[in-house]
Amino acid sequence: MPARADLQRDVHEEVVGVSKVNQAKFDNAVLYLLRGLRSKPGQTQLVKLLYFADRQHYRQFLSPITGGRYVALQKGPVIDDYKQLFADLVERNVVDIEQVDLGSPLPKSEYSPRQDVDLAVLSDSERMVLDQVIAVYGDETGTALSQITHRDGPWLFAWDPNREGVPIPYILFRWLDNMPDDEDLVLAKEGLKSPVLKRRISELNSVAMA
Repeated sequence: MPARADLQRDVHEEVVGVSKVNQAKFDNAVLYLLRGLRSKPGQTQLVKLLYFADRQHYRQFLSPITGGRYVALQKGPVIDDYKQLFADLVERNVVDIEQVDLGSPLPKSEYSPRQDVDLAVLSDSERMVLDQVIAVYGDETGTALSQITHRDGPWLFAWDPNREGVPIPYILFRWLDNMPDDEDLVLAKEGLKSPVLKRRISELNSVAMA
């Protein structure tokens, strides 16, 4: 039976999102994205696509693909220590990086695969979600993806300009599914017009103030 400290740590990791990257999953998720994209992505694009993939897989299956912790930075949510993670990919010859001059002050770093994807590492659901992310977001630039994540609930709830790098709890990825949409709000407003409901609310208010 797990010790009390182990159980407390497991709960903490689930709520806060403190977890260790599964290196094989991370490597092959990146390779899968590189194989599916129509053009060579930069680092920002890859980081955001991984975020969407981990978030969506957690929402549907209660587990991220890479296992990584996400944090809120000024430019949106990113997997923690992403610069080192990508530097390690290059160092281990998993991917290649090329500096491309686009006429901007800084060259763009474009990534391409140096290894084949090991599809056995990724489950059917993980490959399905990665395909969905490629289909929906694969043609967006890194800048556009950053803007999308700025409108995204998990980052909005976690971002603190006075404390950059706050962890984004995994639980936010599913909790937001229960937020009311415009249709829900319209139905709620219509329901409040019901005489029966109005009378019941009035009764409850009277009891609360008694």
